Amino acid sequence: MEDNASERHWCSTAIRSNSKKGASLLSELLRRTALQEARPTEQTSELLARLVTSSKRATVAFLSANSAYIAYQHHELVQAFEGTSIVLPDGVGIRLLSRFAGQTIHTNVPGTDLVPRLLNDKHLSGKRVFLLGHIPDAHDSLIHGFKDRFPNVNLVGWHHGFFADFMNDSIVAAINHTGPDVLLVGMGTPRQETWVFNNSPFLNVPLVISVGGLFQYWTGELKRTPSWLRFLRLEWLWILVHQPWKWHRYCAEGPRLIWKEFVQSYVASL
Repeated sequence: MEDNASERHWCSTAIRSNSKKGASLLSELLRRTALQEARPTEQTSELLARLVTSSKRATVAFLSANSAYIAYQHHELVQAFEGTSIVLPDGVGIRLLSRFAGQTIHTNVPGTDLVPRLLNDKHLSGKRVFLLGHIPDAHDSLIHGFKDRFPNVNLVGWHHGFFADFMNDSIVAAINHTGPDVLLVGMGTPRQETWVFNNSPFLNVPLVISVGGLFQYWTGELKRTPSWLRFLRLEWLWILVHQPWKWHRYCAEGPRLIWKEFVQSYVASL
């Protein structure tokens, strides 16, 4: 990572579970962060581009309301966030939740915007990229979609995300063999974050980013939310309409977590 302390301040996160003191998990996820001072997407992209061209190594993940909810169920996700170099706020939900946790987040840095901007950055021209994730049958559509969108970088490899544990070492070896500058891991939360956390010590890659379902936009399976809806902070509604199977995320899990944090915040204020 950058040695500059101010850059570490805005981008780094220290997630220390402290249940013995009765603190909520979300509060612990946000307590020692400077996410409320996070830079906008374009500046974040510039910093990541500099990391790729430096001799430093970093991992990136995104904290959304959904991943915060999943962290309540999976302690290994908390550990993965704790071991991640850069954790960025993603979505209106985490901004709302941060208010109850006493850590107001002012910016939104979604991976669907950040990663394409990064790959089109002039400093990444000629850099090597490896993709890990999505289904086996997506090979052709993903490769073509990626090359059409990002002609200035070199796609050096891809492997689907449905592999057995015994294949893990060979996949890590294959990634290292191609010598990528950037590794994008799209296997869904919490698997992608925990995979990166467990395997980053063995990866010779400057920058590793957990990207969720981003590959589906590049295959054409999903369409990006129109900018006017993103401006109105209604991206969740677009996703719900086009991916109705995620209703539980926005209609059950999210509201449940918001209510939980609201009650805890109210009780703490008494």
